[in-house]
Amino acid sequence: MATKDNVQEARAHAGDYRYLLRRSDGTLYQTPEFRVGRIEINRKVGKPTPVKGLGMSFQHVEGTGRYRTDVATVMSGDGTYINHWGAYGNHGIPNGAPYATLTAAGVKTTLRRIRDQEATQLQAVGDEIADLEVRLVAARRLYRATLREAWGKANVVRLQEVQGRMGQSSKSGAES
Repeated sequence: MATKDNVQEARAHAGDYRYLLRRSDGTLYQTPEFRVGRIEINRKVGKPTPVKGLGMSFQHVEGTGRYRTDVATVMSGDGTYINHWGAYGNHGIPNGAPYATLTAAGVKTTLRRIRDQEATQLQAVGDEIADLEVRLVAARRLYRATLREAWGKANVVRLQEVQGRMGQSSKSGAES
């Protein structure tokens, strides 16, 4: 939940997000830093382990200590988002997302640096979103408090009314 402290912290760091990464589905991800690395070559170990009820099995893999030279990975500074650049363009990777080519054009389609003008606009919109989140939290608390108050002041439903509705529903169920 957003609090005033979280909002102030978010505002302080909003100007730090200087890079945009394009996900394989076309959506954009904003990050303060990015890292580039290589994909380790893995090999399958042991027999596949079936999972009951799912109709599928999983196999363990281990790294070989060697890395693919035709593929690079770009990830956000905190490692939460990963995209791949491959030498051959749109061939599949293990999770099915396509590679962008490991060329200047491939990097251009995947990674961009935000200009100061847009950073200022993004920070203003981020500040507005943070303020709205704080107001939404307060509104939800007020709503829950009002529900509790309404429950305390509400009229009790009598047993006869409940039994009467049960009779009505059984009659309407028998007619249809």
